Amino acid sequence: MEILSKKRRDFMRNAGLAAAATFVPGMTFSQKADAVEEELEKRLQLAQASGGMGAAAQSAEILAPPAMPAKPTIEDFLRLRFYYAPGGGIKQNSHMLQSANLALEAGYPENVVVACALHDSGMYIRRSDHGHWGSELLEGHVDEEIVWAIKYHQSLRFFADPDYNYTYPEMYVRMFGEDYVPDEYQRQHAEYAKKHKWYPTARFITVNDLYAWDDDAQINFEPIVELILRNFKTPKEGLGFDNSHNAHFWRSLIWPNRRV
Repeated sequence: MEILSKKRRDFMRNAGLAAAATFVPGMTFSQKADAVEEELEKRLQLAQASGGMGAAAQSAEILAPPAMPAKPTIEDFLRLRFYYAPGGGIKQNSHMLQSANLALEAGYPENVVVACALHDSGMYIRRSDHGHWGSELLEGHVDEEIVWAIKYHQSLRFFADPDYNYTYPEMYVRMFGEDYVPDEYQRQHAEYAKKHKWYPTARFITVNDLYAWDDDAQINFEPIVELILRNFKTPKEGLGFDNSHNAHFWRSLIWPNRRV
């Protein structure tokens, strides 16, 4: 795996400092880490100036995304939510796209590429415990190994594993100090995951997650979306309207600002 360039380290450091300004007393270590990732993703969005929009206009569109079709498919959610560039089109420097592309180019199995392509989808529902939200969002639509891996990558990212060439993120050391202590439930989940047969899939998400922050990236969306479509079950009624146990998760993405 490539060594992080100075430019990419600076990008991550500046985003981390901006996120730190929003920390409030009582926030747990994992909540702070999620705040940093959210700020990184927001900066990737603003770095891709689509349609000549200024930063203020782009920020407004992030808060009020475009309307969805009456029977939305996963491709609609990819194009209009997860990978959407303010002003229209695909956000080619999307963190999840970068992560999936790293896995694809490195020759990881198809299910790992798909897991990387969707691993932070839970962030679009709620920042805290995003791995759990993402796994619940995707349950029943992708293979259960992908669902499981997305859930547990959240905890595994806090723990190094030299057997997989995964080191603790340098950005976290800078932000929180070398004496950090992850939340106890994160430690318990990581210990459980390490003993599970699907541990490698979750760990591979963290490996490709770590390097997928480059504001200049221009990822080819089509090969990755083709893999997702091949591995995703969209109900004929459209996501959010099939009366499944998690349909409401998809509706919350369709109408993120609806009050009732």
